[in-house]
Amino acid sequence: MCNHSAKKEALTFYIENFGDVRPYITEEVLEWIANSDEALVKEAMKNKNASDNNKDNLGYVKGILLSWSNKGITHNVTKVRNCLKRKKQLLVQSFAVETRLELVSVFILRSDSLYIT
Repeated sequence: MCNHSAKKEALTFYIENFGDVRPYITEEVLEWIANSDEALVKEAMKNKNASDNNKDNLGYVKGILLSWSNKGITHNVTKVRNCLKRKKQLLVQSFAVETRLELVSVFILRSDSLYIT
């Protein structure tokens, strides 16, 4: 269980990054903290804030926490950060492969057009 200052810190983070906190949001954030970890809740808020999605803030953060919970991550921020880092690396690798395939396709199309008279 987290202490009062940690709870206040998570709510302050929410206010600073997402706007006003209504009573139901306060209850939701405090429930998340009670069920996992204050640092993990803040990490989910940071992840949502960085995503630039125009989705409902509360629902999106809840979805992030649920996803992590389904992966067995409920109290380990380091594990979350490592998973996010790996996901980013995979996206970069995937983008690089797609870019190479596009370049090869363009080269083949241009090569073929040289032989058409």
